[in-house]
Amino acid sequence: MEKTDLVRLWVADCFILKEEGVKMEITVESCLHTLVGRSLMQNAGNEKYTLNDLVHNFALYMREKEYVSTDQLNSELVSHHARYVSSVGGRCSSETLRGQENLRGLMCREVDCLFTFNFVYIRLLRVLDLQWDKFSKLSESIGDLMLLKYINLLGARIFELPESITRLRELQTLIPCYSKVKRLPNKISALGSLRHLDIHGTELLEFLPSEIGMLTYLQTLSKFVVGSCRTMDGSMKSSLSELRELNCLIENLRIEHLERVGSIEETDHAELKRKKSLHGLHLSCDSKYVIEFNKAVIEKVERVYERMEPPRAVECFSIDGYPGKKFSTWISSFTYSCLRKINIRDCKFLTNLPNLEFLPNLKDLIISCVDMIKVFDTTYDHVCGKVAFPKL
Repeated sequence: MEKTDLVRLWVADCFILKEEGVKMEITVESCLHTLVGRSLMQNAGNEKYTLNDLVHNFALYMREKEYVSTDQLNSELVSHHARYVSSVGGRCSSETLRGQENLRGLMCREVDCLFTFNFVYIRLLRVLDLQWDKFSKLSESIGDLMLLKYINLLGARIFELPESITRLRELQTLIPCYSKVKRLPNKISALGSLRHLDIHGTELLEFLPSEIGMLTYLQTLSKFVVGSCRTMDGSMKSSLSELRELNCLIENLRIEHLERVGSIEETDHAELKRKKSLHGLHLSCDSKYVIEFNKAVIEKVERVYERMEPPRAVECFSIDGYPGKKFSTWISSFTYSCLRKINIRDCKFLTNLPNLEFLPNLKDLIISCVDMIKVFDTTYDHVCGKVAFPKL
């Protein structure tokens, strides 16, 4: 299992006691390293971990009555005191689940029976994993799971999340990535405990709700879709200013549709420099409309990018669909000594690359679909006798 998923699940299951002044995720990672050091768990590489076979078998033996596998789920012998139910590639019966009042974790993959299921029968649930499931809607009764901390809808065919999800005040992790979700609940800002909102790969998601900036505990916001106008139902889309207070972000942030920014002041309010723990930043415009941009729009986008300067500790940076001829000079600043990877893609009118050769830790420089490049800035080519691209 990937380290990120493992950490989030342990936090949701309350396996680790909270330490005063320390993020739960950091405490869990420390415990994970301890288990690896004692050979109870194994590092499988690529940020993945496995349980020692002997420990795994012993754990199954000790929790035989609490863990129900796929084969047991629909049998008459299934325990009504089960705490964890797993069904992968099988049939997850609603009738069977109704008898699981003590259920803490439910993993049903590639099933379609939860569309009308009344979740009130499993109101003690803390973890709900519905990856790659076939239903297009989720029952509104999910809002009755007041202890639910983790929802994983990766790759599910669901188009819309029920508004009742906003009643889940204990929810810490929401993962609809690579699903068909077109919109998030309008009142998602009510999820005050939310730490991880993973929406990467949601190609149909065209905007985020307004007031998403109130989720100040967010550590993961994989994508921010700019939209400064109202939707057809009258609700407001999110503007860049919603990012102002999201200073706990620690992973990669992708900001899409920067051509929609309403004003330059909106860009200043994002205050990206304050997100000091941010690992990567991706800025993009919609390449479908780049060719149609007039001069005024292009100049506005250039000013927007000029003000989208990331924090100094960022390690990965990329731009996609930029319509200008020259890019902001801050990218070549010596202060970005942590930058390891830069990706410049689909910038059809870019003719001059900024000076990048003296970024001391740059290992990967990817330039693609940038056909009009004429000049590579070598302003500092002979400064202090330094070697260009020392780690490329």
